[in-house]
Amino acid sequence: TGEGVTIAVIDSGVDETHPDLEGRVIDQESFVEGEGTEDERFHGTHVAGVAAGDGTLSDGEFVGVAPEANIINAKGLDSTGTGSLSDIVDAIEYSVENDADIINMSLGGPPQDDDPLVDATEAAVDQGVVVISSAGNETFPDYESISSPATAPSAFSVGATEHEEGQLADFSAWGPSAFERATKPDIVAPGVLITGPLSTQLDQEDFEERTGIDPSGLDYISASGTSFSAPL
Repeated sequence: TGEGVTIAVIDSGVDETHPDLEGRVIDQESFVEGEGTEDERFHGTHVAGVAAGDGTLSDGEFVGVAPEANIINAKGLDSTGTGSLSDIVDAIEYSVENDADIINMSLGGPPQDDDPLVDATEAAVDQGVVVISSAGNETFPDYESISSPATAPSAFSVGATEHEEGQLADFSAWGPSAFERATKPDIVAPGVLITGPLSTQLDQEDFEERTGIDPSGLDYISASGTSFSAPL
């Protein structure tokens, strides 16, 4: 059930007022200049709910995999879903310093030879923290499509499978990572139409413009990507 476990979600923020997470977001910090810890985008709350939502608002229909775990909301992505390397590194270091057992990063960027995200990930693992990172949602002919920090040798890089077939989803990155760090992903999990809680702090106009979905009246939403394989 995740009882006694603390998961740091480094993402677009986590809605601590959502009934599925209420009372278990035990620490919050924003590393995004000019933004608080709220989740106006949806992504971070969805990820946190897949990991640790208790299904309160759905009468137990949509329950995360560890519904008694606690959450650290370490906001490293802004309301547009992007973030600087320094902000994410700061969020990793904060999570380690504040006793996270697990760090989940459903995010990624282009790998670099001298990669601060990889360095921060390796340092976190050295201090006993399990680091989970989504493999990425692009594949290229040269296979070097794994995003950073999933390229880190000590990170659990998570790819996405289709629900029924159990095969790697077409969008899921795989293969030798850049700069010969490792062959990834390390593990796969379902990543197609995964249901999670919808942030009540959502910028509804922006969400509808991006997705074509009117979020008014919705408590949950289904989404696809290695972002949602990672918390599973």
